[in-house]
Amino acid sequence: MRLFTHDSSNSKALIITGFSLVIILMILIIIISATELEHTSQQIHEIIEVNNYKEKLVETMHISAFKRVSSIQRMVLLSDAFDQDDEAMFIDEQGNVFTQARQKIAAAKLNESEVKLLKELSQFTRVTVPIIRKAVDLTRTGRIERAKLLIENELIPAQLLVFHTLSSLQDIQEKNIDSAFRSMLTAQRFSRYYMLGLGLAAGILSILIAILTYKRVQQAETLLSYEKERAQITLQNIVDGVITTNGYGLIDFINPTASALTGWHPHIALGQPLLTVLNLNDSLMNKCCHSAEDVPHCRNKNMTLLTRSNKKLAIELNASSLPYDGFHSGGVVVTFQDVTKARELTQTLSFQATHDPLTGLYNRMAFEEKLESRISDSRNQKQSHILCFLDLDHFKQVNDSAGHAAGDQLLIQLANIFSKHIRNSDFLARMGGDEFAIILENCDTYKAIHIVEGIRKEIDEYRFEWLGKEYQVGVSIGLTTITAEAEDINQLLSQADTACYLAKNSGRNLIKFYTEATDTVTAL
Repeated sequence: MRLFTHDSSNSKALIITGFSLVIILMILIIIISATELEHTSQQIHEIIEVNNYKEKLVETMHISAFKRVSSIQRMVLLSDAFDQDDEAMFIDEQGNVFTQARQKIAAAKLNESEVKLLKELSQFTRVTVPIIRKAVDLTRTGRIERAKLLIENELIPAQLLVFHTLSSLQDIQEKNIDSAFRSMLTAQRFSRYYMLGLGLAAGILSILIAILTYKRVQQAETLLSYEKERAQITLQNIVDGVITTNGYGLIDFINPTASALTGWHPHIALGQPLLTVLNLNDSLMNKCCHSAEDVPHCRNKNMTLLTRSNKKLAIELNASSLPYDGFHSGGVVVTFQDVTKARELTQTLSFQATHDPLTGLYNRMAFEEKLESRISDSRNQKQSHILCFLDLDHFKQVNDSAGHAAGDQLLIQLANIFSKHIRNSDFLARMGGDEFAIILENCDTYKAIHIVEGIRKEIDEYRFEWLGKEYQVGVSIGLTTITAEAEDINQLLSQADTACYLAKNSGRNLIKFYTEATDTVTAL
């Protein structure tokens, strides 16, 4: 009060003419500023809490969906019914976890984009759940191959859509937090501009008001500092790595996750160029970016992070440029996550979809796709290939007398012998049981007979030892030519099978060639 009185005595005329107006302006501006700051504070607090809550639910759904896919993959590999039941119960449990998390996030406060993505997630879930149940039923009833095909052809593509939708939900949470930070900056600028207007309007009499305003701004900055600290704590604890830079491309923030993934301690990383710490490469270890400004434009999905210890991590990365204005010097913000295990799982699933789990050779599905391609080559490029069908002789005797373990080991060793005789361009597959098939690419009849005769001869001379006993097997081989006149793969497989069948009925351990022109099988 003494300060106000002192100013009044020195500026009596100005007080009389302008004090009332200044007070009105002061009150209005303080009310507006305080209301805006309070509203922004509450809004930011709500956004942070709600988005953290929703982010944890999305992460829960992501993990449970991943566990269900992994469990159904394990289930089809199990032979024990009790083990299969355990996996089925685990799948149901994870389904319940997923459903409960989805119901909780549906009950939370959502924007239009989140509602839309949640509807899409529900649609994708309604697709995947029946597929999972069907795969479980097929596995329990012993129809393992059908279950595997169902998983490979329907479940995994559908589940990838679920994962993509969940990732989009996580992206929205990050955007919401970014929007909240921008609201804080807007509120701060709003208050400062009004305070400056008050000083210009009030003149000398605004000294007192400026003091009061300054106190108010201090309170506002304290509040903003508190909210900024909360935001920093949030960034420190989120599961993704986060790095920000200033306008010169030097790191000014790195959270613990990013520090752990890159191998750079925060105290050492701060002030370093972004690309020194975030060493980004493509799958062939070529540099993805040459400057910090390139990072927001990098769209390489198969990105690799080379850590400080030269360890390679597969990552998914999002980056955005920070705006340059009168208060901020620009820069970039980068978020990334380690997807090494997820990428390895994808590669494993892809390998399992096309390869025989026992021998490591291509499976029947991959072989039929390759055969279809070779038919197309014959039609379009006038190429000629040879299809070979191989059926082991006396294999059942080994399996029955020595056991399935011996039979499996014999199949592995024979597969190695087959591989040794074919060329790099040829295609070898296990069709099932003791049946194999080979596509000899760009191969004439003479060369084909030479190759399969080498296989037949070595198999005939090969002796399989198991637990002190010696076993002998043979191989009956049927061949046919892949030409432009072939109708489809079924016709070719039937021809090769016919030739192989005749080789078996003619005494086994023989090679027969199917002649398409006469629709007969020729003895060799």
